[in-house]
Amino acid sequence: MLFDWLDAREATTVGTTLADDFVTHAASESRPKNAGLDTGSCLEKFAQKFLPRVDREARPLKLNLFKRAKLANSFKWRLLEKGVEREIADELAHALLVRLSAGPQPAGPGPSESRRAARGTVLTLLAEGNQALARGDHTAAIRSYEAALARDSRHPEALNNLGAALCKLGRYSQAEDQFRRAIAARASYADAHCNLGTVLRLQGRVTESELPLRRALKLKPAYLAAQVSLGTTLLALGRLRDATVPLERALKVAPRDVDAICALGQIAALEGRFADAEALYKRALDVDSNAHGSWAALARLRRMTPADGAWLKGAEACAKRGLAPHDEAGVRYALG
Repeated sequence: MLFDWLDAREATTVGTTLADDFVTHAASESRPKNAGLDTGSCLEKFAQKFLPRVDREARPLKLNLFKRAKLANSFKWRLLEKGVEREIADELAHALLVRLSAGPQPAGPGPSESRRAARGTVLTLLAEGNQALARGDHTAAIRSYEAALARDSRHPEALNNLGAALCKLGRYSQAEDQFRRAIAARASYADAHCNLGTVLRLQGRVTESELPLRRALKLKPAYLAAQVSLGTTLLALGRLRDATVPLERALKVAPRDVDAICALGQIAALEGRFADAEALYKRALDVDSNAHGSWAALARLRRMTPADGAWLKGAEACAKRGLAPHDEAGVRYALG
């Protein structure tokens, strides 16, 4: 789904490991006693020895832009935990994110200096937007993406990520426009097709949402987020058997995918298998205690009798945690 796009646990692990290795490497080099790291030498070492490693190890994961930002954030915070000065950690994280966005430099003559500078500016703004999106500052993310688009109005990643940030603020119609622009700029952009399908469903246009999700899967058959989103759309259309197929396929790859678990719980409830449904909702909450969809579904299923006071408190706490408007409304409606 659109916000499975935001599930970045693998990226976070990579970022943390990279930071640990960098600090270990830096500490092993001879320096005057009690001398700290300086920004210039750190950046030089990072560029020479670690950015090529990023090309080999991180880029093959095919992380979307949000997950790249999460990787860079986890890298930065681990550096801070290890005692690296904030200024140095910021510079290194920024260099990492720009490298992930730009990719390895090709051999041979490069673009002109003016074109390289312009491209670097767009990538810098894109990286800033991704970092803001990763920390939940959606307004700042929107500003950065819009600034990037002022320099390159057809940049697919900036358009797609702007749509994602708008979605988080409940501005679905505007998000839809950005996803469509991203697809117009790059017809083969599976992320944008997936996000378009999801935002159409969020606007109640469920029938329309199926086609872009199937297009995303045609472009990228193993795309987990598109599998889950398609299953959710088919569920909303009442096609329970059809919905089960992509959801179960997703869980084979990602057994802890909360949205897939919750959707299968909804299918079980609609089929009258209430014990199975409750077990699935609880399984989702074991993975993520803030899973708003599972709280809302469990609230409806259990009808929240006085004996279920602990569950009621949990659902009410979830509703107060700064959810997106659509998600908060779902939990509060279930609570009555």
